[in-house]
Amino acid sequence: MTQDTYRRMVLDEWTDAGTVGAWRRWHPKIVVQQQLMKAALLEHAGIRPGMRVLDLASGTGDPAIAIAGEIGDGHVTASDLSADFLRVCEDNAREAGRTNMTFKQADAESLPFADDSFDRVTSRLGVMYFVDAQRALKEIKRVLKPGGTAAFVAWGPAEASPYFLCGIGPFMQRLSPPPPPADAPTPLRFAASGSLSRELGDAGYHRVREEQRSVNLPWPGSPEELWQHLYDVAAPMRPLFDGLVPAERAQAVSEAVAAYNAYYDGSSVNVPAAIVVASGEK
Repeated sequence: MTQDTYRRMVLDEWTDAGTVGAWRRWHPKIVVQQQLMKAALLEHAGIRPGMRVLDLASGTGDPAIAIAGEIGDGHVTASDLSADFLRVCEDNAREAGRTNMTFKQADAESLPFADDSFDRVTSRLGVMYFVDAQRALKEIKRVLKPGGTAAFVAWGPAEASPYFLCGIGPFMQRLSPPPPPADAPTPLRFAASGSLSRELGDAGYHRVREEQRSVNLPWPGSPEELWQHLYDVAAPMRPLFDGLVPAERAQAVSEAVAAYNAYYDGSSVNVPAAIVVASGEK
């Protein structure tokens, strides 16, 4: 596929009204589920009071809203490809009482900000969908102040991630799809060790560091609800989830729920996931 085809695919997946509605509905529980992932991002970013921060692919507002709570009299600009997502983000920020935020529709490949505007740029689970990764990372570096840091979280290897193995494994076993091209904007694009830090280095960042972590993703609900959430919000996985005839699909869903049940303590599904955390300085 061409990059323009990939761009259309990403735009269709992440501006779909059903996807935006699902993220709005599940937002409070996603904040709980991804708290350790968010902490890893903020640790790499080195967020401090007074900073100006740009958060990319902000979605419904986590972690941008949390960052706004960390920086005191600083300022957070939340951005996303989708104007609908940004409206939800703004609603959630208002509900949280955050007044030090602005909201801007933006594509990481062509950021509508002046050079040297931000102390930090962050993105949780967004960098995988930057179609031209080099173009986007160089744009991010352009809007960073000298010495500023960009920090990213991406999904780690599926084989090291019970979250993926439980929820997606039963479908992969039945459909055995071929691996996507290495440059395709898919969830596991930067799962391979060193792949994201290599992109940062190629884009001219300094003091690049990357680590793989296993973090708990505590879903505050039942295994059945966790599966439904995964289906609702994981837009790129829909073709896989919907690729089976009804009887086979029902069996695959049953197996996924049963696998998640092994991590259920009666109130939360405490299933771990592999993540990649990477950062670099301008």
